[in-house]
Amino acid sequence: MPKLINEHKLYKGWNFFGTTPVFTNRRLEDVKGNCNILKSYLWDAGSQQWINLPLTEKLDEGDEESKWGGGNHVLGMVLKVAENCALGETKSDIPQIPRIPN
Repeated sequence: MPKLINEHKLYKGWNFFGTTPVFTNRRLEDVKGNCNILKSYLWDAGSQQWINLPLTEKLDEGDEESKWGGGNHVLGMVLKVAENCALGETKSDIPQIPRIPN
């Protein structure tokens, strides 16, 4: 199973895979890499249903306000993408170096 986000290769159409800790506290829009994500869902084993996952929602299992918060019930994810692609970071946690004054 891929441990880094950029190791998740996706293929045109539906892609099923298990969620890993690298997705915690991130939004799909931040890790979509070069993918055009058309649809996204998480499997909630606790309620036995697929939950729509907007690209802007944080993947935080510990957040009680999250759709699946407060537990480790999320086991899988399914993404529909327009073309073959790879997930990857689209923003960095490392701050930019400040400009040096003249």
